[in-house]
Amino acid sequence: MLRLVLVILMLASFSSGNVGRGAANSEPIDVAVTCMPSSQKLVYRCDVRVTHAKTGFPLCINGGSIELDMPSMPMAHQSPKIDLHTDANGEMKDVEVRLQMLGEWRVLFRAGASTVAKRLDFQAGAVTTP
Repeated sequence: MLRLVLVILMLASFSSGNVGRGAANSEPIDVAVTCMPSSQKLVYRCDVRVTHAKTGFPLCINGGSIELDMPSMPMAHQSPKIDLHTDANGEMKDVEVRLQMLGEWRVLFRAGASTVAKRLDFQAGAVTTP
């Protein structure tokens, strides 16, 4: 009986890390993103990984968004919003990003009340962090 109680407590503690579940509105997120140019001009392929900012556990996000805009030209250049849906490992692979021009873009990842901003410099041959 004692073993059963311990197993239930262990399972409850693992599930509180949101592995394989949607992130709650108040949970802080961290995002890692890598992008590579595709064969098409101004089209990039990106891999995204979302984790809990404090625990590092992967988060399954359903209903978040990825938004891109150019900080140097506010409201002038924006990419269409992309739905953010990660798998149980917190990953979303091969996300297609279509841009209007090369340069530094701000990438916003939104999930619930959490927003993470990253800056990426999209160039013809590579994507780097400025």
